[in-house]
Parts: sequence; C-alpha cells; structure tokens
Amino acid sequence: MKNENFYSIFAKVRKNKIEELKNKINYLGISLSDIEEKFVKGGGKGGQKINKTNNAVMLRYVPLNVMVKCQKDRSLSVNRFIALRELVDSIEKILIKDPEKKKIIQNTKKRGVMILEGKTLSDKIINETRIMAEEFLKIKGRRPSLAIINYYENSPSAYYMNLKIKKCNSIGIDTRVYMPENKTDKGYFISLIEKLNGDPDTDAIMVEKPLPDGFDDENFWDVLGFKKDVDALSSVNMGRLFITKSFSDIENGNFFVPQTAYAAVKLMKYHNIEISGKKIAVVGRSSIVGKPLAIMLSLLDATVTICHSKTKNLDYHLKNSDIIITAIGKPKYIKGDMIGNDQIIIDIGTNFDENGKMCGDVDFDSVKEKVKAITPVPGGVGPVTLSLLLNATVKAAKNLV
Repeated sequence: MKNENFYSIFAKVRKNKIEELKNKINYLGISLSDIEEKFVKGGGKGGQKINKTNNAVMLRYVPLNVMVKCQKDRSLSVNRFIALRELVDSIEKILIKDPEKKKIIQNTKKRGVMILEGKTLSDKIINETRIMAEEFLKIKGRRPSLAIINYYENSPSAYYMNLKIKKCNSIGIDTRVYMPENKTDKGYFISLIEKLNGDPDTDAIMVEKPLPDGFDDENFWDVLGFKKDVDALSSVNMGRLFITKSFSDIENGNFFVPQTAYAAVKLMKYHNIEISGKKIAVVGRSSIVGKPLAIMLSLLDATVTICHSKTKNLDYHLKNSDIIITAIGKPKYIKGDMIGNDQIIIDIGTNFDENGKMCGDVDFDSVKEKVKAITPVPGGVGPVTLSLLLNATVKAAKNLV
C-alpha cells in the first residue's frame, strides 16, 4: 500500500472512518509500505463463502508477519478498508500484549529501508544466558568456563573474540585464551585440543578462524570433542546437522551447530521474514557459514542456490532471488547494480574497509535505495552470533547437549 493514494483507494468509505484509521496507523508507527497486499479472485458472484467473491483481499504486515483476509460481498474499496482496519487492530493487540514488539517497528526503519538490527534479539538471548550461568554457579560452585584458541590477533574474528571475553565476564562466564606463537606446530595444536577435551573445568572450546595452513583438516575435526564444540567444527556435530530431518532438532538444542549460520536464521525469524518457498542465494560456501546455512534454510523449505568464486553470472542469481545472504569476506563487494529490487539482504560479512572501518560484504550505500530490508554491519548478525555462542557455552556446562 502507498500513502499517496490512501484516500482514493477507499473511495466508498466515509471520510471520518478513514481519518480514524489513519490516525491509529500513525499512532502505532505503522508504515503502509510494510503492508503487502494481494487480491484473491473467487469463482462466483455474491455471498460470503470462501472463494465466492471476486473482491477478496489479503494483507500482511511484514515486520510482525501479521495476516488478515477479507472476503465479504462488498465493493473492492470497502473490502480493502475492512482488511486494513482488521490488520491494524491485530497489530495493536500484539503491541499491547508484548510491548517489546514495538521496538521492531521503531528500530527497523532507516532511509526508507528496513534495518534488521540484531541488538534486541541478542540482548534477549544474553539475559537468558545470564540466568542460566547464575543457576550453574549455585549448583556447581563455579562459573561456566570457555577456552578460546586464536592464532591471529589482528584477524576480523579477533575483534569478536575480544567482545566475547568482555561479554562473558559481564554475565558470569570464565574465559581462557590460548594464542600459540608457533604457527607451524600442528602437533601442539592437536595436543592442546586433547588437553582441553579432558579438562573437567573446561566446559566449552572455541577455535577462531582462520587457522594456519594445514591445521583445519580431519585431524582437527575428529579430535575436537563434540560435547564441548559450541561452534560445531567437529565431524560429529557437523555430520548431525547434515543428516537431521527437522529444524526443530536444532532449535531444541539436540546438538551444536555453526552459530553464525544459526544466528542468520534466528535473526530472520525474529524479524518475521518468510523463508518457506523463497528463493535464497547464499554467497559463500565455507564449512562454517555457507554450507550449514544452506542446510538450515532447506530444512525451512527454502529453495537455496549456493554461489561462490567460480559461479558464472553471479548477478543473474542475485537478481532472481527473494533473499540474498552474503558470507564471502570481501568488503563492500556486492553493489547495487548486481541485485534486483525489493529484496532482503542478510550481510554476514565482517571486514574492514580502506579507512579501517568495519563493513560487510555488501556496499550499503550502493544498495540502500533498492532493497526492502538489510542487516547492518556492525549490529546485525554479529551480536546474535555472539549471544548464541555464550548461550551454547552454558548449555555445554550444564550438559544439556
């Protein structure tokens, strides 16, 4: 729906009724551009039975995924008005029941594009994790413990590692960081993993990428204990993901999964982005993001295309997708002329531009006038990933997996 023809589309409705509805829309902060409208053509004339009217209207408020349908034996103008009024009333009831939902409406608009921020969801997960950590301390007499192995202190992942340490301390999780100086001694790396596997005071192990050449192979994947492997780098956890038959197995915490990929899906679901039946292009085929993300989206009934450095006609795949998810580690690589209109972009990239400023794989300024919604970098998928990793750490400590 569009604001500029708000009155003309309700030509057969009394003006005072239109004003009353418009005032409520403005009060709730609803943007008409966030309302999808479909017309359902029926098979007959008159009556109020399903599919018996040519004037059926279906509306969906995208940010909260609220849907209504009006199929009355009335003019199209009146049916559109009734549908919109019922939709606004439904939104109002949701906001009264859960005031936190108001933040979704307030915080997702910027320069005409919906910003899929991750802070609100991250804060919610962090608060749940803090409570779990406090309960663990009362029962076990110690705090949950996370061991982090990092070989490169200036890598993008090191930025998030420092955030992890700070956040861990604030919510009651102990951290130990291992930064081996010798970057060619694979034997030490494997022995360190084995030591941490057997340490009863180490509840979770996190290995930051990238690793030195030759380290990220089956020797590492097979030796990493799956019960402490909170980012699912082990053969066992990754294998479970690839053979699972239901996304609910992931949500129920039956095993650990790559948390960055999981964070992208969680953020999409939080912002009520429809996944089922959508064409989704995943740009990047890494074992920790692209591939597991494709599996998760497939479990949610999306049609997924994995694109990579050898993909021919990348622009074609991007322009013909409903949703684009990037995880290639190339700053501002995706430009506005490479995508279509009214798409949703989930930017997982963590990069630094020529000025040392953090940015994503997508050139935000280049695409902002074309997309329907996009995640910011920083502040999108990153905070959710961090919160899920810490949540998984406490779950590992409590032996919930």
